[in-house]
Amino acid sequence: MQVVSTWTGRQADALRKALRMTKEQFADHLGVSPRTVAYWRKRPDMTPVTRYQDVLDTALDQASDRAKALFAALIEGQSDTESPNGHRPPTYPEKLNADEQDRIHRVIREPSRLDKATIASLTQALVGQRHAEDSLGPDLIIGPMSIQRDALETLLRDSRDPYADPLMHLVANWTTFVGWLHTARHEYGEADAQFTKAEEMADTLGDGVLGSTATSYRGYLALLQGRYRAALRATTAALSTPGAHPTQLAYDTLQAAQAYAGLGETKEASGLLRKASDIVTTAGTPPESIYWYTEPFLRMNIGLTQHSIGQHRDAAESIGSGIAELPADQQHAQWLDEYRQALNDSAGRINEHD
Repeated sequence: MQVVSTWTGRQADALRKALRMTKEQFADHLGVSPRTVAYWRKRPDMTPVTRYQDVLDTALDQASDRAKALFAALIEGQSDTESPNGHRPPTYPEKLNADEQDRIHRVIREPSRLDKATIASLTQALVGQRHAEDSLGPDLIIGPMSIQRDALETLLRDSRDPYADPLMHLVANWTTFVGWLHTARHEYGEADAQFTKAEEMADTLGDGVLGSTATSYRGYLALLQGRYRAALRATTAALSTPGAHPTQLAYDTLQAAQAYAGLGETKEASGLLRKASDIVTTAGTPPESIYWYTEPFLRMNIGLTQHSIGQHRDAAESIGSGIAELPADQQHAQWLDEYRQALNDSAGRINEHD
């Protein structure tokens, strides 16, 4: 069992993250003011007063086993991976052997040593971190991934043919992932900046899959903030991007439908829902850069759209069956919260009418 001898602001914020609460929700959960919670986050080395120590002890004791495990992982990550200046050093998935990791570090120090094998190792590292985020959540991943991305941007500036374009493709994918991590942490301004960078690189490469994904994420950001017209503009741009993968087109058609629903345009939303359902049946297997756009995932987004237009019985079936068919490492992903909330809401509305 995790025991905290003396709580600090850093540990208090780690508990908030483990409970997956906003600052306001955490404040309400503890019975303290949101300003107090914000202060803990701003001053990670401060020590809360005695009565707050007791409150935090109680909150940890009453947390679920899963939240306690995540809290322990967050605390271990803070103590084991932070360097004296507070930055986390780059980390790589266990699949990379020592030689591969050493090759990456050598190339970052000496860009002239960039070769095909190093780009392959870096791509492998990104794939591993993407999948790790499904089970670990964004908080443990974002620090190392941001540091690595900054190093790769420096490497990109010094790169030469024939490896400049493959490296730019990797950096664009890496930047998109960092943007997603900021999105998952509700850091929308920074997320948008990362997606814009990724769009620019995708346009330079003429890569429709990369470009449509980054633009789609900008639409998703707007949708999360209730900016439905902005969501439609970005999503329409993603749908119009040459080379977008069919699974991306299916997702963006559903995203546009949800934006129309947010504007009260139910008829338009219903039409796009039918169109997206047809695309899903023939969309095929997504590329690795959008590996999660599987049929069960798209079915869950059909359910979100059904929920947004009041088709709650269909929504509960679509979301519930989609979640049940996800891979095991995605079953408890933090990004599923949005879908579970819609599922619970639809189920409750069905019970009200039965």
